[in-house]
Amino acid sequence: MLKYFLSLVLCILFSGCAFLNTKAQPLQKKIVVKKVKKMSTIKGYITELSYDGGKYCYQIVATDTSNLKLSNASFCSAKFYHNKGDLVYATFYGDNIKEMLLIRPKIEEKKKKRTFKNRKNIISVPREEKISFD
Repeated sequence: MLKYFLSLVLCILFSGCAFLNTKAQPLQKKIVVKKVKKMSTIKGYITELSYDGGKYCYQIVATDTSNLKLSNASFCSAKFYHNKGDLVYATFYGDNIKEMLLIRPKIEEKKKKRTFKNRKNIISVPREEKISFD
């Protein structure tokens, strides 16, 4: 019994106040999240083209919006790529264009002038009428 009592006292002596104190949480480093510019692509028609402050600004409306793709995009570039109405495939980072490929230029339909002939055929009054019952 003395051995058990002595070992119990030694355990309490060596442990000290460890049973009474809570464990200190280790310091964690703050995680700094850097904004990574994500590369995006869009296939669509150029709906608006404007020149603003030395840059050409494009507005593209997508033709293919399956699989949660972009439905529209607007961005600017120092370089002129294509005209309004062209079907393009554009790759860009954030607000800047990396490249823009032309798929099909704008199709301009030539309007035909419709001319109406105002001629009226003047038919004279019949002078004779022949009816035959055969």
